[in-house]
Amino acid sequence: ATRNFISQESKHFIFLFEEGPDEILAHYAEQALEKSYTVLGKLLNYYPEEKVRVEIYPDRKNFSRISPLTLKDIVTSGTVALCKYHRIMMISPGSLIRGYNWLDTLSHEYTHYLLTKKSHNHLPLWMHEGIAKYLESRWRDEKDFLTPVMETVLATGLANDYMISLESMMPSLAKLKTAEDVQLAYAEVSSMMEYIVQVRGEEFFPLLLQDLAQGVSFETSLENLLGMDLATLQENWRQFMKPKLLKIVPGLKALTTRFKKDRNLDEEHKDYSEVEIKKAQDLVYLGDILKSRNIMKAAIIEYRKAIQEIESLSPVIYNKLASAYLITRKYDEAEILLKKSMEYYPMFHTTLVTLGELYFESDRMEQARDYFERAVRVNPFNPFVHTRLIHIYQKLGLEKEKKMQTALYRFIK
Repeated sequence: ATRNFISQESKHFIFLFEEGPDEILAHYAEQALEKSYTVLGKLLNYYPEEKVRVEIYPDRKNFSRISPLTLKDIVTSGTVALCKYHRIMMISPGSLIRGYNWLDTLSHEYTHYLLTKKSHNHLPLWMHEGIAKYLESRWRDEKDFLTPVMETVLATGLANDYMISLESMMPSLAKLKTAEDVQLAYAEVSSMMEYIVQVRGEEFFPLLLQDLAQGVSFETSLENLLGMDLATLQENWRQFMKPKLLKIVPGLKALTTRFKKDRNLDEEHKDYSEVEIKKAQDLVYLGDILKSRNIMKAAIIEYRKAIQEIESLSPVIYNKLASAYLITRKYDEAEILLKKSMEYYPMFHTTLVTLGELYFESDRMEQARDYFERAVRVNPFNPFVHTRLIHIYQKLGLEKEKKMQTALYRFIK
C-alpha cells in the first residue's frame, strides 16, 4: 500500500503520501501538527524525540488493507484515521465528496501518539479517546470538543438512560454499530474529561500518564489523583452533566461519511441520497432542473417546499436554496439560511464555500477570506476555493499569501 509513497519532512514529522494531488496535504498538515507539537507537548509534558511518521492513504481501500478496520467498519463508523504501529495513518480528504475535518483529526491522532508513548501504552482506550477528543482543537486555540450532533446524542442518551459502556468501547470506537453510537461514545468520554479537569485541572493528564509509565495501576492512580474510583467518577460525571441543559435538536444526526467512487469525479450534485424523504428528494430534483434553466423564482419555491417536508435541518437543501438566493442577489435571506446551517453542521464544506461566495459577491472580502480559508482546510481539493482565495488575497494586497495559494493550487488544477 505504501510502495509508491514519497516523503516530505518538517521539524518534527515525516509525511508520506502518493505523488500527485495529495502533496498539497503536507503543507496544511505541517502547520497543524507542528502547532500541536508545541501546544500538546506543553499540556501533556511530553515531546517525542523521534520524528513522527504520518502516512496519508489515497482511499479507504488501501487504508483498510493496512489497518484492523474493514471497509464496513470505516463506512459505518466514519473512521478515517488511526494511530497504530508507531505512526499516524489517515485517508486523504480528497477521497471524500466534501472532505472532512482532517486537521483536527490529525491532531486527535497525534494526541493518541503522545498518550501511548508517555504512558508506555497503559492508558485505557476509553480515556485515550476522551483525552484525544477533548484536546483535538487546541492546536487552533479552541476548546470546542462537543459538536452539535454530539451534544444532541449525549442529551438524548442521558435523558433515556442509553449510554455506551466503557467496556463496549473496546477494542475500538470504530467497531460500534452505528455512527450515532460512535458520536455518543465520544461525547461521553470527552465530557468526562471536562469534569476531571474541573475537579483536578489539566495537570491531571501528565500526572496520570507518568504514574502509568512507572507501573502504577490505572485504578490506583485515578483514586490518588481524583480521590474517587471509576464507578464514583462515572456517577459524579452524570451529576455534573445534569445542570448543563444540553441542547437537543430534533432530527439532528451524524452525517454519513460519503466516499467518492472515483476521486476525479464531482459527485456532490448528482446524488440525492442524503435527502432521506422521497417527496423532498423529488422537490430538490425539480428545483435543480429549474435552477439549471435559470428559472430561479420557481426553483426557490421547490427548495422551500423540500425544507418543509423534512423534520431535521438538511445542509444539502439549505445550501441549494441559499445558492438560488445568491444568484438572485437576496444576500440577507441566503446569509440567514447558511448561518443556521452552520450552527448544526459547522464543518460542512459546501456551507463554508457558499458563505465565502456570499461575502465575495457582496464585496465583504475579509469575511469571504475567513470562510474560504476554513473551507480549504476541510477540503483542499476544491479548485474553486483556491481561485477565490487567490483573487481575495490580490484584492486585499496580500502578495505573500497570494503567492503561496497559487503554488498550492498547482497541485490540484
